[in-house]
Amino acid sequence: MVKTLTQYLSFANEVKQNIDQELTKIQADNGKLREFLASSSNRQRFLPDFKIDDMDFYKDVLFNRYFGKAVESQTDFDLMHSLIEVEGDTSFLNDLGKKPFLFTTFHFGPIGAISQWLQRHGFELTMLTISEGVSKEMLHTDAPSTFDVLHADSPDVMLKMMYKLKEGKSLKVTVDGMWGVTKDEAKKSFAKIKFLDNTFMCKKGIPALSYASGVPIIPVIARRDPLGKIILRFGNPIQPSRSIPKEQFITDTLQECYDFFTDILRKHPSQWDFWFIMDQLFEKPTLEIHLNKATILKQFLALFKEGKYRFNNEKYEVCSLNEQKAYLFDRKTLGCFGVSRNLSGYLKALPTEGRNRKIVKNHLKQGLLDDLLNRGVLVKV
Repeated sequence: MVKTLTQYLSFANEVKQNIDQELTKIQADNGKLREFLASSSNRQRFLPDFKIDDMDFYKDVLFNRYFGKAVESQTDFDLMHSLIEVEGDTSFLNDLGKKPFLFTTFHFGPIGAISQWLQRHGFELTMLTISEGVSKEMLHTDAPSTFDVLHADSPDVMLKMMYKLKEGKSLKVTVDGMWGVTKDEAKKSFAKIKFLDNTFMCKKGIPALSYASGVPIIPVIARRDPLGKIILRFGNPIQPSRSIPKEQFITDTLQECYDFFTDILRKHPSQWDFWFIMDQLFEKPTLEIHLNKATILKQFLALFKEGKYRFNNEKYEVCSLNEQKAYLFDRKTLGCFGVSRNLSGYLKALPTEGRNRKIVKNHLKQGLLDDLLNRGVLVKV
């Protein structure tokens, strides 16, 4: 059990050292290499304005994941509570004991601190976990008896959550996961919202539960800011109203939760657990081609001039492993292959509209150029 701030910070340094040691052989560990490439690719795609070295970002993501599981789950409740500062709307405390709430959060930061703070303030809390077999002791070694757990992959989990709310117990749930709550992966199970300038596919379950039960939603996010201080930020309560059509309430509620999350995510992105898989949660763009006479003529005339090559950034992402090594990561197949830092820099520097083919041929050896064209790294414009 971690009982002092000195121990807490000492374990943090130990976790960082273990990560550094673990990643010295990343090129020989296909699992870690793919995680690194996925996190780098997704950050560049969805948060292009957040500038950081690819490897430093990956280490930060791993630290936040490992530290939460290995240290904060073993941290004394009194110590954890002493680290917490609260921001936002806490007016729901005025209704403590009068009605339950749906506390919605994300797989972000020291998520366990939310449960501890709510329990310290008198809430009887049930937490929804990802799968069968996760016990409250696995979430914290000293979990109190008032802390209860439901499993998202249970076939009747929605009914169980409704019973808990009717008993007056509040729920803490995540809205960015819990794919097991509804086994049906048809489009009707998802709502489309705007997130990080893209279309994100969200499960409807939690706002649907709020609408059916009449229980308000309280958005809340915990973050480390900095290490040794935990900020709990509560959003404005979202009150369900039957005067609003159900589907509209679900979409509007999810959008409000994700807007609340986005502001924090843009400033502290490495504290989110989903950088390795987030591209799978976004709607896949469809390419529509409309050919008219002017377009056909333009394409025909292009055959008689030199044309250009451009980097195929729809398919590939350039990820830098270290000062000597970089990789091209295929977003579609999740495959990768190594390239020199010189080549990676050249590809990233190609104009989005392309560069004259003669110039590119002068810069790249014919064999390398052929390979890049065959792999679809370079495409003709």
